[in-house]
Amino acid sequence: MLEKLLRTISATAILAALAAAASHSPESARAARLTPQGVAIASRLHPCQTAGVAGDTLCGTYEVFENRPKRAGRKISLNIVVLPALGSTKEPDPLFVFAGGPGQAATDGAAGYAQVFAVVRNARDIVLIDQRGTGRSNPLNCEFSDLNEIVEALFAGHLPVQSLKACRNQLEQKADLKQYTTPIAADDIDEVRDWLGYDRINLYGSSYGSRPALVYMSRHTSHVRSAVIKSVAPQDYKNPLYNPRDAQKSLDHLFADCEHDPSCAKAFPTLRSDTQKVLDKLARTPAIVTALDSGGGAPTDISITREVFAGALRRALLDVNSQRSIPLSITKALNGDFKNFGPFFAAFRSVSKSFSFGMNLSVTCAEDAPLIKREEIERVTKGKFLGDTLVRSVLKVCREWPRGELPKDFYRPTRNNVPVLVISGQLDPDAPPEWGDEVVKNFPNGRHLIVEGMSHLSPPKCLWAVIGEFFAAGSVKKLDTSCLANSARLPFVAP
Repeated sequence: MLEKLLRTISATAILAALAAAASHSPESARAARLTPQGVAIASRLHPCQTAGVAGDTLCGTYEVFENRPKRAGRKISLNIVVLPALGSTKEPDPLFVFAGGPGQAATDGAAGYAQVFAVVRNARDIVLIDQRGTGRSNPLNCEFSDLNEIVEALFAGHLPVQSLKACRNQLEQKADLKQYTTPIAADDIDEVRDWLGYDRINLYGSSYGSRPALVYMSRHTSHVRSAVIKSVAPQDYKNPLYNPRDAQKSLDHLFADCEHDPSCAKAFPTLRSDTQKVLDKLARTPAIVTALDSGGGAPTDISITREVFAGALRRALLDVNSQRSIPLSITKALNGDFKNFGPFFAAFRSVSKSFSFGMNLSVTCAEDAPLIKREEIERVTKGKFLGDTLVRSVLKVCREWPRGELPKDFYRPTRNNVPVLVISGQLDPDAPPEWGDEVVKNFPNGRHLIVEGMSHLSPPKCLWAVIGEFFAAGSVKKLDTSCLANSARLPFVAP
């Protein structure tokens, strides 16, 4: 087993893993890279099996101070999974992946990353580190009382204040909730990079994951070879203030595309007005749908209010595969048929268990909420199908959540010469191309790809080939993006 791993992991990581001492200091990590082979690789990471990933992977943990500035007190363990490079030619610079959310765990996506980054993995290790507060890195998870509370929180935007107060009290027994901001997490990642023995690394971050990637590039520029950021959420994003505005743009785009598609226009000639009729109808009289609890509980009756339906519509807009069914779902809803919503809601029981809601609040309440001015809420959300419920609910919860301190330059746009490929979906309801335009102008060696038929999730397979080519070259120059020319919206589902 040891010989097999020594053949598959990249040369730079081998030198680090064969360190003679187990100290976590930067000095010992640098010494590890100079240590001759001879000590078991398990002194740093150990062989493990990861579901859905071909071949052996490497797993381990690394302790950091929860309070990084003080470098004293409680320590937390960061969970690490490395997918070793598989090809015969190994490059010394791995790919570090930042998960979205905020609140998702990078290691939870190991099987998916191994698949979409298969070309990258031929030559480079893929390093997955659960950001502090997520996954197995001192997770800040909050339990919801039942499926109805989950639906109200994740769809309607009514965050359960009392449940979150109880969650805060519980989490504070094991965590200082002010210490889970993005800059602190970025410094964690750099410390792990050094401990593992890597010098320069490549970055990939999508959605919220683009923010720690940008922050890392700002704070540790010399260690970044290249970066891909998709569905961009910059430091001054003001989450979730712009969700209603951007979701409305995405829905209007869908309406326009249906009107210009002869088949869709024929099947759904009054789609715009039908959507408003459904929202108005549910505002007067909510519908009831039965959901089978994915956690194994008894069937649950869910009240579909106007706000719940609007939240479900926004979540459907996140994926191009579900976008194509939106016209049909609206027509069915107009006729009182909500059966397809039951499984949709039930699936979020498992999502809520793996998602670190406490970490999400520690990030949002410290980084986004302070930028939101109450007088701008109505201006940004008025007339939008989502309304202002979630924005006001987040601000209410954040008044009760501990707020971490940020570096003085946190909101300053990241600017440097790192080659950066910025990717936006034209149909994205959360991160439209405007955000990508704002970010890419600060990178002289950057390029912004706007993919016509892409939303927030499920990018076309061709895009992963483009990303693989970019990481191989470490440059946006001469990047062949011709395969994206035909990435139009998927056909709408007809009755």
